[in-house]
Amino acid sequence: MAKENPDWMVSIQTVDDTKAIAPEVLESERREIIQKNGSDAIFQQEYYCSFDAGINGSYYAEILTQLEQA
Repeated sequence: MAKENPDWMVSIQTVDDTKAIAPEVLESERREIIQKNGSDAIFQQEYYCSFDAGINGSYYAEILTQLEQA
C-alpha cells in the first residue's frame, strides 16, 4: 500500500545497505539463531528484510525456499 501512495515514503534497507552491524557480529548472531531455532529464518527476516522467511516451526519452509531458488 505504501509503495503506491505518493504521501508515503518507503525505503527497505538491509543490514548490508546500512552497514549498522559488523559482518563478524552478524555471522555470530546468525549462528546463534540457527542453533536456537534450527534455521536462520528469523535472521533473514530481521536483518535482510526478507518477507519470504518461513514462520518459526513451519515444517516445509526451508524446503520450499530451496525449491524456489532452484
